[in-house]
Amino acid sequence: MADGRITVNGAPATIESLRESLMKLSQQKGVVWYYREAGNSEPPPETKQVIQAVIEARLPIRLSSRPNYSDAIGMDGKPIKQK
Repeated sequence: MADGRITVNGAPATIESLRESLMKLSQQKGVVWYYREAGNSEPPPETKQVIQAVIEARLPIRLSSRPNYSDAIGMDGKPIKQK
């Protein structure tokens, strides 16, 4: 969230519990769906830790500009049209 709060599957999380969740997800060969509130503004410091945890878990990530994950953001920062 814009204030630095982290959620996993809609529930509050700490960076430590996030790492545990990501490791379990990695074992299941899952995908991270990532949304950051106020994505066009400067991110809170926790954002770097979250992204680093995803990298360390070696998980693919789908970026969304909407909290309901109804879109995806491409590498160029522009929305990907859903088919």
